[in-house]
Amino acid sequence: MPFEVDSIFVDDAFVSLDDSLKHFWIYEFTAEGDNGEVIFAPAKVLRGGTPYIIAADSTMAGRSVIFRSLDVPFFKTGSDKMVVTSPSYLFHGNTFAPRLKDCYILNEEGTAFEYITIARTLPAQAPYFTTNLLEELRPASIVLPEIPVSKEEDPDGINDLKASQATDKGIYNLAGQRLSRMQKGINIVNGKKILK
Repeated sequence: MPFEVDSIFVDDAFVSLDDSLKHFWIYEFTAEGDNGEVIFAPAKVLRGGTPYIIAADSTMAGRSVIFRSLDVPFFKTGSDKMVVTSPSYLFHGNTFAPRLKDCYILNEEGTAFEYITIARTLPAQAPYFTTNLLEELRPASIVLPEIPVSKEEDPDGINDLKASQATDKGIYNLAGQRLSRMQKGINIVNGKKILK
């Protein structure tokens, strides 16, 4: 994410980062396990200059997910400032299309980062891992967490996200945090912005 996100919208409807509908998930590289495995966890906040893995279920097909922020710095391309580190791995994010080799890139299925030795050009916004592990210790792939199945997702993959969201009568701040009552400033009430 090249900037700090303060709100997320799906087809112009506000959703919180911990969206109870669970139609999309945002994971971050949080740690390296005792056995050297890469550990991902759901993101609690979207920081600027940080790479994330974004996954979605079939209800999101054809929908727009928009990340918004006001008055925050944008991390420039080529600076390699978007990186999360552990003793053995660096998780990189870029706003340009780098040509890379000897690193882990996301496979076509979106299930794992696989190690490549032949140079490839990645699409812009594609994250990748580098490692300092010796070849004999280096895993062939870094497996991503399994994507949960949404409770609201129909077996045939047809569902209306907007209809499901309309039943959530919550009050949220611009950071997507649920509130017990309206606060001074801008509040999201039943999906609409209200200034108090």
